[in-house]
Amino acid sequence: QLRLIPSVPMIPKRSSSGPQTLIRDTGATIALPGGTFSHFCAPSVHCNPRYWPHQPRSLRDPSAANDLMDFVPERWMLDVKHEGGGKEQEEKGGHVESIEELENSAMDIGADKLFNPRRGAFIPFSDGPRGCLGRRFAMVELVAVAATIFREYSVELDVRDHVETGQARSTQEVEASIAGMGEERRKQVYAKASQRAWRILDGGLGGLVTLQQRGEKIGVRVCRRGGEMFW
Repeated sequence: QLRLIPSVPMIPKRSSSGPQTLIRDTGATIALPGGTFSHFCAPSVHCNPRYWPHQPRSLRDPSAANDLMDFVPERWMLDVKHEGGGKEQEEKGGHVESIEELENSAMDIGADKLFNPRRGAFIPFSDGPRGCLGRRFAMVELVAVAATIFREYSVELDVRDHVETGQARSTQEVEASIAGMGEERRKQVYAKASQRAWRILDGGLGGLVTLQQRGEKIGVRVCRRGGEMFW
């Protein structure tokens, strides 16, 4: 999810006092005068079809040209059929072979079938010598927290606003109403909750230095594994 919602969406940079030449991946050069301020937009490069594996259709937006705005964990697997960056990376032998190769990706995974983004294509913690010093700690902490929680618990969207339960909509009323639904009705209710969550994420994220959720909140239901209402 750091690909879609990086902690720092805009990375400010300033060129040195003298003129500086940037070389693009296409080989073209860009001359920057000394003292030029620029900003790298991490979400944009994270959704560039030139660098990322993608499918020609989106799961949540049928009008989109690809699924790069969708959360698809399988995108990181080279043995899953994709277009774009994944195929190109595989043809170049872009398998992950060492932790050192993943330094610019802020990950420490040694699997030989994971997609390894090209340098500069995945910058949730910036990149290079001025990248975030705490990125390794942050990644380890994220994995540890997620593994600890999901070992015993599952998380679902709160659907109380989409269930007809009466005025109070207490947790007991919502769960009783869901328990009496058929499979198709449950899919419809969860689809509405999912659409609302994406709408809030699309329009409610903002920040100055770090990305923050503003305005409406997205409710979730945490239950022990085996007590899921929808899966």
